[in-house]
Amino acid sequence: MKKFSNLYVKYIIKTPIIFYLFLLTGIIMFLYFSLNLRLDVVKSVEANIKNNRIIIDGEHKTYSDIIYIYSNRNEKIYRIKTEQIQYSYGKTIFFIDNISGFYGDIQADIVIGSQTLFERIFVRAGRS
Repeated sequence: MKKFSNLYVKYIIKTPIIFYLFLLTGIIMFLYFSLNLRLDVVKSVEANIKNNRIIIDGEHKTYSDIIYIYSNRNEKIYRIKTEQIQYSYGKTIFFIDNISGFYGDIQADIVIGSQTLFERIFVRAGRS
């Protein structure tokens, strides 16, 4: 233990170059990963499912052809790939190949954009 304390005092306290290298490496890794990690920006809306179509009030420009649907977010969220997106009469209609088991009113999350982790933390301060 005495040997460790001597090395600690010699390399960390008297000449803190190793400490600064660890600190600099940590900052560089954080910046690299936060600038390269992309996150989806989603908007939660009420939707209605009829005849393999998901109908949402309002025209929502989507960033992706993926939509997430659920009746209760705490239980299960279903990720669905849409075949086609159509905008008509103030509604957004997502055409789905097969969506058995869901009918009526549900909640849907649509992807409206993408941003980096750095942008979400520092630029937008956590707001979408």
